[in-house]
Amino acid sequence: MLLEQLLPSKTALAKACSPGHRVVRPHKLPVIVSTLLVLLSSSYAQAQGFGTITPGGVQPQLERPQVPTTPAEDNMIVPPVIDRPLNIDDGPKIKVRHFQLNSYEDFPLTVKRSDILEILAKQRDAHPDGFTIGELQQAANEVTQYYREQGYILAQAFVPQQEVNNGIVIVKVLIGRLGKVSTANNQRYSSELLVDTINYRSDKPLQQQPMESALLRLNDLPGLKANGVFRPGDNTGETELVINVQEEKAFEGFIIADNYGVETTGKERLMANVKWNNLTGSGDQLSVTALQTFDPTDSLYGDISYERSFIDPNFVTGIQYNNNDYTIGQQGLGSLDVEGETEQLSVYGRLNLQRSRLANKNLHFSLNRKTAEVEALGENLGKDDLAVIQLAYLFDSVSSSGISRGRLSIDRVWMIFWVQWIAMATATPCALMVMATEPAVNLPNSTPVLPT
Repeated sequence: MLLEQLLPSKTALAKACSPGHRVVRPHKLPVIVSTLLVLLSSSYAQAQGFGTITPGGVQPQLERPQVPTTPAEDNMIVPPVIDRPLNIDDGPKIKVRHFQLNSYEDFPLTVKRSDILEILAKQRDAHPDGFTIGELQQAANEVTQYYREQGYILAQAFVPQQEVNNGIVIVKVLIGRLGKVSTANNQRYSSELLVDTINYRSDKPLQQQPMESALLRLNDLPGLKANGVFRPGDNTGETELVINVQEEKAFEGFIIADNYGVETTGKERLMANVKWNNLTGSGDQLSVTALQTFDPTDSLYGDISYERSFIDPNFVTGIQYNNNDYTIGQQGLGSLDVEGETEQLSVYGRLNLQRSRLANKNLHFSLNRKTAEVEALGENLGKDDLAVIQLAYLFDSVSSSGISRGRLSIDRVWMIFWVQWIAMATATPCALMVMATEPAVNLPNSTPVLPT
């Protein structure tokens, strides 16, 4: 419209082009064009409402426009997880006046309700302007972390779908329980035995330390190597433990050669051991050991033992027999033709009081029958026949300062058959050196014939 007013009309153009009309000179044309441009610019600025152009009027806008914030409200609907914003900061905010804690189970002894409410109160005070839905779940995550620090490795706190009224937000806790135990990749060990060895009650909350002990106890089965994998259970708040068997050895053994022997019975030694694992399918083990000395070949030691768990996976019972037949070959004693034999039969039990990666405690009980007999020049120098009851407490631990081990034991000895050792000791004091229930070792003259 503006251009139509500024440009000449058709009538004016016709008139201008008619004969006898005065034609505009070419040198005046630039002035007319410039005038038209100034008028166009002025008219366009007025049409856009800018008014008079100022030096600052053409500067770009550098400040970010402020988006008006929505004040936090006391009432809001918390949607299901699938409908919640992905970003923690997205969505409207709600003013939280109080967190209400609901648990599907009773609180364990190691978890204090007051501690959890204190954690939630600190989160509330840290958000005076209100919480988004994502920030509400972050507050619940602090409760989850508290449970995990108490050993409840599967506990989960969450903000359920709810309608929030008067600023009261409900936080629920699933503490996590063991639903069932299954097995995978086991061939020699039955599933029933593996599950019974775990021995974890399904109605108890799942804790790190008891589950660690159960898995370590599982790997104490001879020849077995396995780990545990958790997967979702059949019911809400339950998990399933899958025992994944990695290795099952039917036989184990070793052969060792060393020079740790003694000169009287032979310094060079050769020892062999073989173990038969799970031979009856009950997690038992049969072990056979033999040791022969050389240079001189004067000592032969043999040991056979059998053990298995009884009644409870933490309680192991066993029976052991060993025999040591030796001849004294030391210079000066060889002419005496000193020979001896020791035997020991033991029945024992071992109770695991604590089983973990960093500390172990065991209570050991044994009843032993020990006999020893020595001959010189074809004559019987005496025979020892003892019954020994032993009760021992054993422990070990690993820490940053090193490895600690200890043993406390009480022994009670009954002499089944008495021999007058005083006269024999006066006549052949060296005979006391060899009457031991272990493979022959160096003993001082004052050492008793049979260690108890």
